[in-house]
Amino acid sequence: MLLATTVLGLADETADRSFSEREVRHETVLIEDALAGSTLGERVGGELGAEGFRPGLGFNYILYRPPGPLTDGYAEFEIKGMDPAAVPAGSDHGFLAIYDGRGISEPAAYFEDFKGNFFRWNVHWRQNRAAIKAVISCAAPTAERREAARAVFPAERDWTLEPTGLAYPFSPDKWHRVRVEWRERVFLVLIDDSEVWRATGPHAYAPVEPRIRLGSAPGTRDEAKVKYACTLDQLQIRRFRLVAFAGAGSGPSGSGSP
Repeated sequence: MLLATTVLGLADETADRSFSEREVRHETVLIEDALAGSTLGERVGGELGAEGFRPGLGFNYILYRPPGPLTDGYAEFEIKGMDPAAVPAGSDHGFLAIYDGRGISEPAAYFEDFKGNFFRWNVHWRQNRAAIKAVISCAAPTAERREAARAVFPAERDWTLEPTGLAYPFSPDKWHRVRVEWRERVFLVLIDDSEVWRATGPHAYAPVEPRIRLGSAPGTRDEAKVKYACTLDQLQIRRFRLVAFAGAGSGPSGSGSP
């Protein structure tokens, strides 16, 4: 079950860290999932308990299929048990993936479905950089991309970027709030309201059939490293929210397009 409620609130007009912290904001809550023993999404592995979802080691996750197109908004959740020192050497600990599900059968595969997805966005902790890192791709707003049966670039991507962000002083015993936000072609990751990653691009982020994987991302594993899996057995996740900003297209009444 997906929620669709509208929230009007007053935000800090002097803040410059997040679009959602400026002036009066008008938001529509598309999903609000406490993850306290149950979920509004599809659980693939892991465990749900009173304190939240524990993915456990590997590629376990909660999958959400919100209505699309999805433009201008944010996904937010809380994590506990994040210990950068415990992430295996050379590995990327995955938190979240968002992508366009057109023509993709779940579980989405890294090479076939995710790596070249029109609207790939995954957020992770990069162990060998000791920092938050993300990879984002956006398709150009052409009829060919908008009407494609399968949302995967046949060859070169229209636009992609993967800057390394900042370190963050996680405390494994504390709940930290993570926000992944996109608006007006500016893309942000914030932790406890502090900006740790930013990118800007020429195209809007607007998956037509959005899918959200919480707890890991489609990735790879070999003897040397793990890419985008959950690498911390003690990690817990709770209070997932998906929110659209005023005027953003989402669902049948939305006006957004890729």
